[in-house]
Amino acid sequence: MAQDPEQRYLHQRRLANRDVRLRKEEFKIGMIIRAPLHEQDSKRGQRRGGTESSLATMASEATQAEKYVTESHFGNIFTKIRKMIVVALHQDHYVAVPLYTHNGRGLINKAQPDEFVSVKDHRLKEECKGLSRWNPLVTAYVKEGIDLLDPKSTAHMAHPVRRYALPIVLEGELKSSSIEDLQHLYGKYAGIE
Repeated sequence: MAQDPEQRYLHQRRLANRDVRLRKEEFKIGMIIRAPLHEQDSKRGQRRGGTESSLATMASEATQAEKYVTESHFGNIFTKIRKMIVVALHQDHYVAVPLYTHNGRGLINKAQPDEFVSVKDHRLKEECKGLSRWNPLVTAYVKEGIDLLDPKSTAHMAHPVRRYALPIVLEGELKSSSIEDLQHLYGKYAGIE
């Protein structure tokens, strides 16, 4: 019996979104992945006229959107699953830069927009206007079942880090020319060029 196209699509989406543990040798520069990113939570703690709220108050005010906030002695830690692009491979770690849309606002109000480079999904037909002075990076392919990148997606060159042994979702990779641009930009910001 033939499988219903909608059921086949849903099955492909589930497969595309499964996390895997790749062997170190399977990682390559330009690989687009999705994985948890842990950051100090800049969206909480400054409440009530700019005064610091207590952890107990912040925890009691947590909304569904903030369910990934963890309390720590250093302030709240926010965990979000982010798309990232691998920019360097090392012995025990790889380096990946996270993608941000800044809630669909792009780089509006960013003090250092040149720390970011736009990332265009090759499946979008319209022209991609870079949001910083750098030419946009372009995907070469994206796995079936993975949503389109938001046109405001930017890679933050000054915010990299990842570890090999952790689970990720492999989503696609950049074009060769974009990989070269990415390495050049990362080298510039890492001070190795």
